[in-house]
Amino acid sequence: MGFDDDDDVKKRNDFNDDVDVNYDEDDDNDNEYDMTGLPRPFVICGPEGYRKDVLMKMLIKDLGAQIFGTVLLHTTRQPLEDEKDVVHFHFTDVETIEKGIKEGKFIEYCKVLGDYYGTGF
Repeated sequence: MGFDDDDDVKKRNDFNDDVDVNYDEDDDNDNEYDMTGLPRPFVICGPEGYRKDVLMKMLIKDLGAQIFGTVLLHTTRQPLEDEKDVVHFHFTDVETIEKGIKEGKFIEYCKVLGDYYGTGF
């Protein structure tokens, strides 16, 4: 899916015109959506095997952990032999992750080959 022209981009961005989000620290706009000083997400994604972990390690090394951090996924699969809880994943059970999903504690989640994976708050 791509954008055909500038009008197409404008149409696709119109959905949030009523929300005034402020990222400018010099702006005196005092609205409820002021994001000044808050971290901004930077998402690195790609298929398995594309070495996203190497890119992330390079960014953290070159620019500092204060700028870039990582999020650990939650999963219901069993850890591999060399994986540790809260190092590689948050390993959990189906009941716990389904409860978290119902309570809105996940930004995103999916079920792959019978196991849940998700990004929690």
